[in-house]
Amino acid sequence: MCALLVAEEKPDCCVESPLTVTVRKAASRATSNVSVRDSFFQASTITIALGDTVTWTNNGGLMHTTTSTASLWNSTLSPGQSFSFTFNSHGRFDYFCSFHAGMNGTVLVPPPAPTAGNNGPICEGDALQLTASYVTGATYAWTGPNGFTSAQQNP
Repeated sequence: MCALLVAEEKPDCCVESPLTVTVRKAASRATSNVSVRDSFFQASTITIALGDTVTWTNNGGLMHTTTSTASLWNSTLSPGQSFSFTFNSHGRFDYFCSFHAGMNGTVLVPPPAPTAGNNGPICEGDALQLTASYVTGATYAWTGPNGFTSAQQNP
Protein backbone atom coordinates (compact mmCIF):
# COMPACT_ATOMS: atom_id res chain seq x y z
CA MET A 1 0.00 0.00 0.00
CA CYS A 2 1.28 3.45 -0.85
CA ALA A 3 -0.05 6.91 -0.06
CA LEU A 4 0.98 10.32 -1.34
CA LEU A 5 0.21 13.59 0.41
CA VAL A 6 0.99 16.80 -1.43
CA ALA A 7 1.08 20.18 0.34
CA GLU A 8 1.69 23.56 -1.25
CA GLU A 9 3.76 26.21 0.47
CA LYS A 10 2.10 29.63 0.44
CA PRO A 11 3.97 32.83 1.40
CA ASP A 12 3.09 34.30 4.80
CA CYS A 13 0.90 31.32 5.67
CA CYS A 14 1.15 29.26 8.81
CA VAL A 15 -0.62 26.01 9.48
CA GLU A 16 -3.08 26.60 12.34
CA SER A 17 -3.52 22.94 13.25
CA PRO A 18 -1.37 19.88 12.61
CA LEU A 19 -2.34 17.37 9.95
CA THR A 20 -1.62 13.72 10.62
CA VAL A 21 -1.68 11.03 7.95
CA THR A 22 -1.14 7.44 9.01
CA VAL A 23 -0.70 4.62 6.53
CA ARG A 24 -0.54 1.18 8.07
CA LYS A 25 0.64 -1.89 6.26
CA ALA A 26 -1.96 -4.65 6.25
CA ALA A 27 -1.10 -7.73 8.28
CA SER A 28 0.97 -10.07 6.17
CA ARG A 29 -0.77 -13.34 7.06
CA ALA A 30 2.04 -15.42 5.62
CA THR A 31 2.83 -19.04 6.42
CA SER A 32 6.32 -20.21 7.36
CA ASN A 33 7.24 -23.88 7.33
CA VAL A 34 9.36 -25.82 9.78
CA SER A 35 10.46 -29.32 8.83
CA VAL A 36 10.48 -31.75 11.74
CA ARG A 37 13.34 -34.21 11.26
CA ASP A 38 14.30 -37.18 13.41
CA SER A 39 16.73 -35.20 15.58
CA PHE A 40 16.11 -31.49 14.87
CA PHE A 41 13.74 -28.77 13.66
CA GLN A 42 14.73 -27.22 10.34
CA ALA A 43 14.86 -24.14 10.69
CA SER A 44 15.33 -24.14 14.43
CA THR A 45 14.83 -20.35 14.73
CA ILE A 46 12.49 -18.38 12.49
CA THR A 47 11.35 -14.75 12.51
CA ILE A 48 7.82 -13.98 11.38
CA ALA A 49 5.41 -11.03 11.40
CA LEU A 50 2.49 -10.59 13.75
CA GLY A 51 -0.48 -12.61 12.48
CA ASP A 52 1.66 -15.07 10.50
CA THR A 53 1.24 -18.82 10.80
CA VAL A 54 3.92 -21.46 11.32
CA THR A 55 3.30 -24.96 9.98
CA TRP A 56 5.39 -27.83 11.36
CA THR A 57 5.52 -30.95 9.15
CA ASN A 58 6.97 -34.23 10.37
CA ASN A 59 9.33 -35.25 7.57
CA GLY A 60 11.07 -37.86 9.71
CA GLY A 61 10.34 -41.51 10.33
CA LEU A 62 9.57 -41.16 14.07
CA MET A 63 6.74 -39.61 16.10
CA HIS A 64 7.47 -36.05 17.27
CA THR A 65 5.78 -33.20 19.07
CA THR A 66 5.89 -29.47 18.71
CA THR A 67 5.31 -28.30 22.27
CA SER A 68 5.32 -24.68 23.43
CA THR A 69 7.35 -24.02 26.58
CA ALA A 70 4.60 -21.52 27.53
CA SER A 71 1.82 -24.13 27.03
CA LEU A 72 0.38 -22.26 24.03
CA TRP A 73 0.28 -25.39 21.85
CA ASN A 74 1.15 -29.07 22.00
CA SER A 75 0.75 -31.27 18.95
CA THR A 76 1.87 -34.85 18.39
CA LEU A 77 2.87 -35.53 14.80
CA SER A 78 3.09 -38.93 13.13
CA PRO A 79 5.34 -39.12 10.06
CA GLY A 80 3.80 -37.01 7.28
CA GLN A 81 1.45 -35.06 9.57
CA SER A 82 1.40 -31.27 9.96
CA PHE A 83 0.30 -28.80 12.63
CA SER A 84 -0.18 -25.02 12.29
CA PHE A 85 -0.26 -22.21 14.84
CA THR A 86 -0.97 -18.50 14.21
CA PHE A 87 1.02 -15.99 16.25
CA ASN A 88 -1.16 -13.05 17.31
CA SER A 89 1.20 -11.47 19.82
CA HIS A 90 4.77 -10.23 19.77
CA GLY A 91 7.53 -12.07 21.58
CA ARG A 92 9.84 -15.04 21.68
CA PHE A 93 8.14 -18.44 21.54
CA ASP A 94 10.33 -21.42 22.41
CA TYR A 95 9.22 -24.98 21.67
CA PHE A 96 10.57 -28.53 21.85
CA CYS A 97 9.87 -32.16 21.00
CA SER A 98 8.72 -33.91 24.17
CA PHE A 99 9.91 -37.30 22.83
CA HIS A 100 13.48 -36.29 21.97
CA ALA A 101 15.72 -34.35 24.38
CA GLY A 102 17.67 -31.51 22.80
CA MET A 103 15.19 -31.01 19.95
CA ASN A 104 14.34 -27.33 20.40
CA GLY A 105 13.21 -24.38 18.30
CA THR A 106 12.22 -20.73 18.54
CA VAL A 107 9.71 -18.50 16.77
CA LEU A 108 10.44 -14.75 16.98
CA VAL A 109 7.67 -12.21 16.41
CA PRO A 110 9.34 -8.79 16.73
CA PRO A 111 7.38 -5.64 17.58
CA PRO A 112 6.78 -3.08 14.84
CA ALA A 113 9.53 -0.58 14.12
CA PRO A 114 9.06 2.66 16.06
CA THR A 115 8.24 5.86 14.22
CA ALA A 116 8.92 9.45 15.22
CA GLY A 117 7.10 12.58 14.08
CA ASN A 118 6.22 16.16 14.85
CA ASN A 119 3.54 18.77 14.23
CA GLY A 120 5.64 20.63 11.63
CA PRO A 121 5.90 22.65 9.66
CA ILE A 122 5.43 25.31 12.31
CA CYS A 123 5.95 29.05 12.36
CA GLU A 124 8.44 30.96 14.45
CA GLY A 125 7.21 31.22 18.02
CA ASP A 126 4.95 28.14 17.78
CA ALA A 127 5.54 25.10 19.99
CA LEU A 128 7.07 22.03 18.38
CA GLN A 129 5.37 18.80 19.46
CA LEU A 130 7.45 15.63 19.17
CA THR A 131 5.75 12.23 19.01
CA ALA A 132 6.86 8.60 18.91
CA SER A 133 4.86 5.41 18.49
CA TYR A 134 4.53 3.14 21.51
CA VAL A 135 6.70 0.02 21.46
CA THR A 136 6.55 -2.40 24.40
CA GLY A 137 9.77 -2.28 26.40
CA ALA A 138 11.22 0.66 24.43
CA THR A 139 13.13 3.57 25.91
CA TYR A 140 13.11 7.00 24.29
CA ALA A 141 16.04 9.41 23.90
CA TRP A 142 15.38 12.76 22.21
CA THR A 143 18.20 15.25 21.66
CA GLY A 144 18.15 18.62 19.96
CA PRO A 145 19.62 22.10 19.76
CA ASN A 146 20.47 24.21 22.82
CA GLY A 147 21.05 21.10 24.96
CA PHE A 148 17.50 19.77 24.65
CA THR A 149 17.11 16.17 25.86
CA SER A 150 14.11 14.10 26.91
CA ALA A 151 13.43 10.49 27.82
CA GLN A 152 9.64 10.85 27.42
CA GLN A 153 7.80 9.08 24.61
CA ASN A 154 6.12 12.33 23.51
CA PRO A 155 7.98 15.32 25.02
